[in-house]
Amino acid sequence: PAAQYLSDAVVATGLVGEPLAVGRAAYGRLVGVATGSLRALTGERGAARVLGRGRKGDPAPPALPVSVALVPPGRIRVAVTMPLEVRSVLPLPPPWGTADASSSKGPSWPLVIDVESEYVVDPSSGTIAEHRLLETRINGRLTPADQLTRWLRGGMGDAS
Repeated sequence: PAAQYLSDAVVATGLVGEPLAVGRAAYGRLVGVATGSLRALTGERGAARVLGRGRKGDPAPPALPVSVALVPPGRIRVAVTMPLEVRSVLPLPPPWGTADASSSKGPSWPLVIDVESEYVVDPSSGTIAEHRLLETRINGRLTPADQLTRWLRGGMGDAS
């Protein structure tokens, strides 16, 4: 979220509640690394592109699907979906690629990353005191870290 809404002591926590970053500066670095990595992956020379988005110079791309819900008491739940297409950096022979060896474009595969987080609002200041990572899914399936976290907490429930 925008920096003006963050508490100076904001805490980012991982799947088991472990602190990933404490304080506004550390939180900013954490978010910077995450967004920088995504930009590198989806950049002009990256191995992936966001589906529905064109190439450089095309009209403005559509926004990523985001869901926001207010959850009492004083929490904001946010779910972001990143539909990607991952390209092979090397042309592959059939059945994975094209039979045309002169083709510079290799095959591609869909990759959908879903991230769900929760922001906890400090009632006294109205600022965000904590950012909790709740769940990540790759192509609709929980990541191994999410599966392990659910197992450690005592139940898998819907592990898919």
